[in-house]
Amino acid sequence: MMESYIIAIDFGTAYSGHAFSITASGTEIDPQVKRWGKEHGLDTPKTPTCILFNEREEFLKFGYEARMAYINMKGAEGQKNLYFENFKMALYDKELNKDVTIKAANGKSVKALKVFTEALRYLKEDALKTIASNTSGKEFKSSDFTWVLTVPAIWDPSAKQFMREAATQAGIVTKGTKDNLVIALEPEAASVLCKRLPADGFITLKHDGVTLDQQPGTQYIVVDCGGGTIDITAHEVLDGGSLKELLKASGNDLGGQTVDRKFKEFLREIFCDGVWEEYETKYPSEAQKMMYNFTFYKQVDDDIQISCPFNLGSLAQCRQEIERFFIKVKGASWDEGEIRISKDRLRSFFEDSLKGISDLLQEILKNDLKIELILLVGGFAESKILRQNVLDIFGHRCEVLCPFRPQEAILRGALMYGSNPELVAYRKSAFTYGVAVSVEFDKTKHRVDKKYKADGEWLCHDVFMKLVEEDEDVGWDKIREHILIPVEADQTTIDLIFYRTERKYPTYIDDPGVKKIASLEVPMPDTTKGKDREMKLEIRFGSTEITATGTDLETGTKRFVKIDFMIKLNMGDSFVIAIDFGTAYSGYAFSMTKSKEEIEPTLKFWGEEVGLMTPKTPTSILFDEHGKFMDFGYKAKVAYHKMGGKDAQKMFFFDCFKMELYGKELNKDVTIKAANGKSMKALKVFTEALTYLKNDALKTIKQNTAGKKFIPSDFTWVLTVPAIWDPSAKQFMREAATQAGIVTQRTEDKLVIALEPEAASLWCKKLPTDGFITPNHDRKALDQQPGTQYIVVDCGGGTIDITVHEVLSGASLKELHKASGNNLGGQTVDRKFKEFLREIFSGGVWEEFETKYPSEVEKMMYEFTFLKQVDEDIQVSCPINLGTLAQNVKNIPAFFDAVSGASWNDGFIKISRQQLKSFFAQSLQGITELIRKILRNGSNIEYILLVGGYATSQILHQHILDQFSAMCEVLCPSRPQEAILKGAVQFGRNPKVVLMRKSAFTYGFNMSERFDMSKHRPDKKYTNNDGVWCADIFKKMVEINEDVGCDEMRDSTLYPIRSDQTSMTVNFYRTENKSPKYVDEEGTKNIGTMVVDMHDTRGGMERKVRIKMKFGFTEITAMGTDMNSGSTVTVELNFMTQTQNSDIQQSNCVA
Repeated sequence: MMESYIIAIDFGTAYSGHAFSITASGTEIDPQVKRWGKEHGLDTPKTPTCILFNEREEFLKFGYEARMAYINMKGAEGQKNLYFENFKMALYDKELNKDVTIKAANGKSVKALKVFTEALRYLKEDALKTIASNTSGKEFKSSDFTWVLTVPAIWDPSAKQFMREAATQAGIVTKGTKDNLVIALEPEAASVLCKRLPADGFITLKHDGVTLDQQPGTQYIVVDCGGGTIDITAHEVLDGGSLKELLKASGNDLGGQTVDRKFKEFLREIFCDGVWEEYETKYPSEAQKMMYNFTFYKQVDDDIQISCPFNLGSLAQCRQEIERFFIKVKGASWDEGEIRISKDRLRSFFEDSLKGISDLLQEILKNDLKIELILLVGGFAESKILRQNVLDIFGHRCEVLCPFRPQEAILRGALMYGSNPELVAYRKSAFTYGVAVSVEFDKTKHRVDKKYKADGEWLCHDVFMKLVEEDEDVGWDKIREHILIPVEADQTTIDLIFYRTERKYPTYIDDPGVKKIASLEVPMPDTTKGKDREMKLEIRFGSTEITATGTDLETGTKRFVKIDFMIKLNMGDSFVIAIDFGTAYSGYAFSMTKSKEEIEPTLKFWGEEVGLMTPKTPTSILFDEHGKFMDFGYKAKVAYHKMGGKDAQKMFFFDCFKMELYGKELNKDVTIKAANGKSMKALKVFTEALTYLKNDALKTIKQNTAGKKFIPSDFTWVLTVPAIWDPSAKQFMREAATQAGIVTQRTEDKLVIALEPEAASLWCKKLPTDGFITPNHDRKALDQQPGTQYIVVDCGGGTIDITVHEVLSGASLKELHKASGNNLGGQTVDRKFKEFLREIFSGGVWEEFETKYPSEVEKMMYEFTFLKQVDEDIQVSCPINLGTLAQNVKNIPAFFDAVSGASWNDGFIKISRQQLKSFFAQSLQGITELIRKILRNGSNIEYILLVGGYATSQILHQHILDQFSAMCEVLCPSRPQEAILKGAVQFGRNPKVVLMRKSAFTYGFNMSERFDMSKHRPDKKYTNNDGVWCADIFKKMVEINEDVGCDEMRDSTLYPIRSDQTSMTVNFYRTENKSPKYVDEEGTKNIGTMVVDMHDTRGGMERKVRIKMKFGFTEITAMGTDMNSGSTVTVELNFMTQTQNSDIQQSNCVA
């Protein structure tokens, strides 16, 4: 790379251009600026940032040529092609990655990286072509130059990385020549140029020949007035002419385009009643031409006249005479084909932008600085209105300077910056930056929920290791370093997440205001010394980009450390673990892939120790006699089955315990009974089960990622529950997950509750025709066309859970009926089987067997779970102890004499096919009634989907076919027990896929209102110091069967009932009644409580609290805002309180 060969590209929001210098090394930079637009009678230093692709996304034109080609297109052609303008703003304040898309003028989307890459490729090739024509045809290639690419100073590191990636893909640099690309901050580049300008290089507003003082100590502000952003830095001149940044860069998105938007809104106001909207839709290229013409008009401070295009006039005349559109509009008039806009009205378009600039400057000038000058640069600084406004407000405090060609300042200055990037010697760190590390756990200073064990040591994770502090002065070449030590002996990389915050002293990476911004991958390939290795991480913060290297302190080897600011750091996009906590069986699946990749989730397979390989393991858990966790799943079941009678009696064994949450009044202290009849807190049982599944999932993922270490907060966790479950049961599961360490109170948004039939529905939507069992539907799949309606029947071990969906455009779903179901799942069949065994082994034999040998009973029931899948005679082994107990009473065959459908067969209990079917009768009837009730509602149901472990039953499957195949296609995935698990992973990636749900109940809260004897019950009357009230009014927020959007918020404004009230308690209710009046009416149930603090009693009863509630997601959530203070708090809805209607406290709020 030759340092004297430089090309600078100023990639602006509204206009872009390039300049170059090929002077001899050591000589003064001589910027050569490409002039544009001569073919259109123009001569400008930049060309519009416009790009045109054809309908196949093939590049056509850039700049003036793109704009003119698009403007000249007819309506249909303009709709077909992809035209982008001012697209740089797509990178402002956004979470960026390589897959982010932006919309063309016709509304179609294209990957942003492609658009930026093709734009930079054009500018690169044009620059090389221009240089060749200026050097007698001498050929240059990209690697001959240092390239400078300008970006706003307020841009996020991810946006800078995005531009570097686009430049690389455009061929400006390669990975091997990446150092040839310098990222320059726009106001800094302009500052470099302005420092060199003589007095006559500035527009003389007030300062009479003043130039920028070069003396050390001179302090000045640079205001880069761009098309998209206002970008401000403050500099001080140091000895030797270098610069120091005095304050971190500030800015906003109120650049010149804000004025353009106001102008367009004004046109919409003039051409009202849909005229302007119709014009934009039919003639987008003409609308673009009007906006383009305005960019020149807005530079003046006078009345302006803009030509009205023929098609706009024609559309307007179809409604009324054009003059009539102007009657009610101030500051505009019709003037024989021209739209005349007054000077004052033109100035009004600037108000928001000018206020934004003034506010930023006022904020800077509040600091204890000695600012002498304000420099205005950028294309928007061409505006006389803008320059005069800054002079009027700040001219008495500072000199206000603007170079003669402010739109060229950044371009020319970027060339100078490229020859000497060290010119800005010090910058202010915009944030406190750090990484997440693990340290030795110290109980005196660390949070207990951060404690974990690795290689026998107790560590604390999620510690924020600060590397640089907000507002800290950082030299451009200064390195911040830290020694890293691997946590595990065989670790080949140290993977860190990079964080930032505006707080100076963060403790943990999940502290409020801390944000993930990047990943760092530090290679440590030599594992010879195990954990006794040290890597020095060196990070440079003082340049325009954050860069890092790693040095092996043993060998001295330096390695490149990749910092990826464009990684999808919302783990919900890529890192997902789903737990299907079933009644009979449980399991998990995970995905470590990018959200765009259609890769099947990875399932853990269980049972190798018992000769099986199943996608789920029994929901069985074993504790010792002291209540200490021993094992879960197959291991727990096998261990319990092997125990003798006395040992089994001592232990706490729980099986299929999820049903304890169905239809119960729940709280944290509720207990459930073990197989030995002893009780344990349900929360402890569920917590230990989830702890086991969490730890096993992390262990499995580690084995699948070459030993890479993960912690729970790296993932979005999805926990499945039946759709018919009560909110208290969902809250109970969330509490158990929190106590299990899956999430903490600070990371609770990392846990998503998924409804089981919805999860299964998502998976079935993806399956091809050969993904379903094919009894009679001839290899059909689920139709994805909008309008398709189908029923999902989740046949679980405990519950039958049914939802009805309609496919919407974009493949999202709408719930057509509120979820329905019952508790007649697969366990109903198991209970019928057990009752049949009790009928056979009568006279107390079976009861004695259950009491003395509970593990053998469990073994028999476990064997039956497989046998009930068939539709034929079955044989069940008779345990020796059951046989012995029976023989003590009479010969075993005699037990079968009075029982039909069963016989004794040399140690086996033989059950006929008909008798086996009879065990299913109650369950099948329940399922049939639920489906028939839905089909009677008049929907156009085309499919019935059978999912869940119980759907593996041939008897169940055939029954549904017999009953409903004449009305609907009956589909069942080949592996129905996996559908919920795999679909839950999909749901974790896109929880908003179910756009609309039906409210299962009428929900509301209790409140008081002024007593009115004509409409209120006398027994509800009460009095306080502030009046006479009626208590217990049911304030409805959502009605049963009402459609509720997944993101839809319902709000209500409440007032205190007493002037001195310091908190507001609101009791939450539900009912199946559509229009309840009081909260104590029959069928109304108290289901939760919320408390909102109102400590500031100023304002008395006029204080407002706004409650916002979301009913359309899988959990009901609430937020309360004190309208006086503006403070917003998330309100915890406690659905697990044991409040009876008779115990309800009087409400203390009024609407």
